[in-house]
Amino acid sequence: MPDYASLTSQVELFKTKVAALSGSSLGAQELVYLAKAIESMGNLLGVNDVVAATNTKLNDISTAVTGAVTTVSSAGSTQVAAVAAAGATQVAAVANELNNFTIYQNMGVI
Repeated sequence: MPDYASLTSQVELFKTKVAALSGSSLGAQELVYLAKAIESMGNLLGVNDVVAATNTKLNDISTAVTGAVTTVSSAGSTQVAAVAAAGATQVAAVANELNNFTIYQNMGVI
């Protein structure tokens, strides 16, 4: 269903101009001009609807992108934290194993 609100200003202007002409008799050429003006407004209606629908979808895409970036960022932060924790655990395990060895300064590891 077309959204006629997208042409409100054009329709009102057209009505004003036609009302101004109502005091005079219109010839065939003037009637053709009026018919063409109505046809042009009908074509604009389709264009305005496409533009409005496009803008709506662009906003939807922008919102979805923002949400996806937040989700990916959050997941990435979680993974980085998990890798850091695993690394700290491994460093602690290596340090614990090193405590099992006696190190003599002049002889090396025994």
